[in-house]
Amino acid sequence: MSPLFTRIMADSSKIERGEVNKSEIHPLIKCIPGCEDATEHTVTEWLSCDTEANQLYTDEEIISLVQNKPQDDSDLEETDEPENVLVSHYEAASALEIALRYIEQSKNTTSTDILFMRRWHNIDLTSRITSLRQTNLKNFFTPKDR
Repeated sequence: MSPLFTRIMADSSKIERGEVNKSEIHPLIKCIPGCEDATEHTVTEWLSCDTEANQLYTDEEIISLVQNKPQDDSDLEETDEPENVLVSHYEAASALEIALRYIEQSKNTTSTDILFMRRWHNIDLTSRITSLRQTNLKNFFTPKDR
């Protein structure tokens, strides 16, 4: 086990007990890949967001929460848009092209990220070409079992 991991685990138990402040945890968070630019303000937000949401429930409390569904579900619906809006091949190709360019320009991406994005872009282009291909008249008269 690495010394950094041991230190993080020791500090995480202190965090759960509320015995740590943001100046102690800030250097640890900066060691996490992708969090190098985290500020003390960000650390404060992260520490304060779990105060109520991280409470432990007993089995009985979980069952009662699941069985007692809220009466008013209107706040869950944000828009009146239809749920199953189909995206055209053209829209998908445009979005994937933009995403591919973005990933290629980004400094934090790996070659694997670019390869996966190119793969999805190629899958969409293949689907688009297949959908544009005219169906052969013979296909309408051949049995589907073959």
